[in-house]
Amino acid sequence: MKEAGISLGFSLSYLVGFVFSLAVFARAMGGLDFKGLASGAVRSALCAAAMGAVVASFPGLHVLLRAAAGAVVYVLLARFACPVEWNLSRKLWNRSDT
Repeated sequence: MKEAGISLGFSLSYLVGFVFSLAVFARAMGGLDFKGLASGAVRSALCAAAMGAVVASFPGLHVLLRAAAGAVVYVLLARFACPVEWNLSRKLWNRSDT
């Protein structure tokens, strides 16, 4: 499978590690809201898909400009599509400044 096999192997190993870490974290926390977690992941994935569409739609632009445009689109969409996660990240960001 060449490079695709290496990519597949890394992807599967990270997926297994993520699931294991999530299970350990859920047990330590006494349970997790998996419905809310899945909802946030879907909303974040939609923001990422829109970011990818913006980046792919300007093939003639310099790569840094495309990346900047994609980042702006992602942040703006995430601000309104994921308000709970946005507020939590702002609290964490402000707490790290002190």
